[in-house]
Amino acid sequence: MEHDQNEEYTEASNTAFNSTLTFSHVKRSHFWTAVYRAPTAKLELRLDDHGASWRLFGVANTTLPANSEMRKLLEQSIAVADCGSSLLRKIQWRQRTPAEDNFEVTTKGTRPIASWLARLALPDYRHQQVWSRLHIQVPTTAVADVNVDLSGQYEALPLCGTPGDSIYRKVGNHVGRPIYLMHNQTRDGDPKLDRVVFTTEKERLDLRDRPVLASLDPKWSPCVDNRSSQRASLQPTGKWQDSDLQLCEVDPQVVVHTPSSIEAPHLQLDCKEAELILKCDFTSSGCDEDDGVRVVDSKDRRFFAQHAYILELMKRQLPATQWRSLPITKAGCDCSACAPHKPNLRWKLAEKGIKPYEDPATAAVYERAIKRRPQPVLFQTVQELRGSTMHFRINLASLAHRAVARLPESSRNTCRLAWILEQDMALSSNFNFRPFVLRPTEGPASPQTDIGMRYKLFPRQAVVFRWMQQQETGRPFTVEEAEEAIIPALG
Repeated sequence: MEHDQNEEYTEASNTAFNSTLTFSHVKRSHFWTAVYRAPTAKLELRLDDHGASWRLFGVANTTLPANSEMRKLLEQSIAVADCGSSLLRKIQWRQRTPAEDNFEVTTKGTRPIASWLARLALPDYRHQQVWSRLHIQVPTTAVADVNVDLSGQYEALPLCGTPGDSIYRKVGNHVGRPIYLMHNQTRDGDPKLDRVVFTTEKERLDLRDRPVLASLDPKWSPCVDNRSSQRASLQPTGKWQDSDLQLCEVDPQVVVHTPSSIEAPHLQLDCKEAELILKCDFTSSGCDEDDGVRVVDSKDRRFFAQHAYILELMKRQLPATQWRSLPITKAGCDCSACAPHKPNLRWKLAEKGIKPYEDPATAAVYERAIKRRPQPVLFQTVQELRGSTMHFRINLASLAHRAVARLPESSRNTCRLAWILEQDMALSSNFNFRPFVLRPTEGPASPQTDIGMRYKLFPRQAVVFRWMQQQETGRPFTVEEAEEAIIPALG
């Protein structure tokens, strides 16, 4: 059984080593991470205080069960490399193979302190203590497998907020990232099987596995018992060896075409045909796509994740973020396909008066028409033997029809239309409402008029009275309607 598992791991690793990975996204936490993906592998470029490093992960077969040992093996990186002056050239990769043997380590504790459960004043753990300092001795054979010297003095950090406040940091001079000994909780499974692990990351991780150098037996804990010295079983995550792996750049063969102009005179403005904003020719990556034309749903996150590198190149060629005018003669006409008529309103006699309700027959017609409206933002792929083409289109006429339909009928033929393509909704939606402030009563003095009162108005009362008369006679104001279309997967 173990032989078959090693063969599966070797096969998954070799498949990952020969994969062509494309850019997926960038993550920011306490360090930056650029993620590249392929159907069979994942590559991370990590940028932190200690420099840049690569981490290659294998992807488990989707047919494997959730509790498969192979999934656990592939949770940790299968190859790593620290970068120097270059991210691709002259870097030494180290490859991981499954560990075959466990090792026996010796731990000796000193200076007991109250445990986390004791500080919570739980009655059953009121006198529980843990060691504030641990001396751990690891065999030299295990150090050779892990490629890091884990032996030494470890000091407790009870205020770091980790699970159970059980984290220790290796003290003394050491090269590279600091080494921690901490309780590593898993997302599922029996909590009694959670282990104390050696790691280089102490931060809280969200849906991401912690890089583990080695782990101790689940029965071991830093709690004080009658013996200050204990023996425990150490299980390395794997055996690390130098490898001749190299990262090679691959020409994505992506060509982005932009239309001659997207200004009003060059637009068709027909709601049955979306306007072409960008067109991109690329070599298909073979991601289960059928030949022919395919219209991509705007909520298809899987498609956008697979083609993130193409969308990133297209994003750099998008038109500038500015308002552009649309002719009302073409885009402002009534359109029942884009802005169907609302259902008729009926009235019924209820216990507390007369209440309105929508006519069921016309409401059903309205709901069906809403679902059949043209898509405002359209991604279209054309798959052929020689390659693929992606079209990015916006149905400006349909958006205009929807916005104009909400204006008063008397002003629909005289309104002005404009559209804008926002590339960062997080910034465009960051609008701060100014607080409401009562302004002082100021203004030119108005002549006294007979308002049918025996007393004359004070100057400020006269100013307010004049303002009220202006409001009653009517003041011009602008009515604005907006229609938006968003692609959630692209942010």
